Amino acid sequence: AGYIQDSWNNRHRLKIKLGVRYEVETGAMVPDYVERYQPKLDPLVPHPTHSDRNNVGPRLGFTYDLRGDGKTLLRGGGGVSYGSFNFNRTFNTLSKDGWMTIVADQRFPTRQPCFQGHTLAEAITQNPKLLLPGCGLLSFDQLYAAATKAIGAIDSSFQLDRAIQATIGFTHQISDDLALDADFVYTTTGPDRLETDTNLFFDPATGGPKNPSIFGRPDPRFAGISTQQSWGKSIYKGLQISLNKRLRQNYQYQVNYMLASSRDNIPAGSGPGQPDNPFDRGEWGPSAGSSRHRLSANGTISELPFGLQVSAVLLAYSGIYYDNRVQGDFWNLGRSTSRSYRQPDGTIVTLKRNSNVGEPFAKLDMRIAKWFELGADRRVGVIAEFFNVLNRKNYGSYGNVLGSRGSVVPVFAKQILSGAAVTVTDARMTRFVMTVQEAAK
Repeated sequence: AGYIQDSWNNRHRLKIKLGVRYEVETGAMVPDYVERYQPKLDPLVPHPTHSDRNNVGPRLGFTYDLRGDGKTLLRGGGGVSYGSFNFNRTFNTLSKDGWMTIVADQRFPTRQPCFQGHTLAEAITQNPKLLLPGCGLLSFDQLYAAATKAIGAIDSSFQLDRAIQATIGFTHQISDDLALDADFVYTTTGPDRLETDTNLFFDPATGGPKNPSIFGRPDPRFAGISTQQSWGKSIYKGLQISLNKRLRQNYQYQVNYMLASSRDNIPAGSGPGQPDNPFDRGEWGPSAGSSRHRLSANGTISELPFGLQVSAVLLAYSGIYYDNRVQGDFWNLGRSTSRSYRQPDGTIVTLKRNSNVGEPFAKLDMRIAKWFELGADRRVGVIAEFFNVLNRKNYGSYGNVLGSRGSVVPVFAKQILSGAAVTVTDARMTRFVMTVQEAAK
């Protein structure tokens, strides 16, 4: 990677910064891994790779003093940036190349079933990490032929994640200690990485994959082929307005309001997201955990009667978007939940992604402090903190849809049937539950 930058000033009213960054990922991808897949005893067998060389990221930033007095500034900028590549997939692809590990465990031979009496496929399925004396000598080719193989791959058109951001705003100094700021931010990402199983047959009747255990797979050499692809995208638009009062006359405060919209087709998670239906690239919806309105404020009064200092923090936002998922592996992908389910009449219903909105959140916290001076360089303080002063009922998470992921009902049912105590998070908590049909409305 390399970066160059230059600055230009026009009589101190207009300042412009220009820059460009270039990045190249050499040998980062193995585009034809599935087509060229040949299991070898030698794990270092070479594979052709290709590089991503078109990652040019220009940047621009400027400020303009509208009045020439330094009190009202117009500012803005934009640029293109790229994410990093996950080399774990490439490393595993190049180093393992189908190599399988089989471990002989002879610590408790009498407790383990032997391969005798089973077919090779049955034995390996039941005991994939067991080879015991007397069970026969199995060659690598025999083991490989009987084993179920699921691999990871990189799409031949895969590119580094890209983000484009632009911002425009202004700041105005109302007085010596009071300033108003307003900024609009626009960010779009794409291509962004997603991960899907590409070894599935498409079912036009459902719009999803056919059950691989019944219809098999397009490439019968493998089970799933978990492929990293580049068709994820997101769009964020946000307007933020801030009022900042610096400490003067024994008090200060800051108020921030944000109006935002965030939408994407990238499932939340720590790694590459996996869409609910691998054939549905239109899973476009609000970003998980996002909210439309957000207000935050904090302030401090430093000198009150009796030498008290009072601080407060307010946080309020509109309901967050969250997902509904139904218990069960509807698409037969080895998952525990899905957003799709079949009604009694056979109709397939797919819940819209992150279509639910939670209750508004508001919390006020306060702190009162009293300081006592102990000589010229020491003092001791007594501090009292109060949380959720207004005692407002807030909801931190949403998941108690009957039969869906996160439902607490199965836990309660198991405790009741076993005669154990029914546990709750807090005796003062109020729980609300709904059926899947109610949640889909």
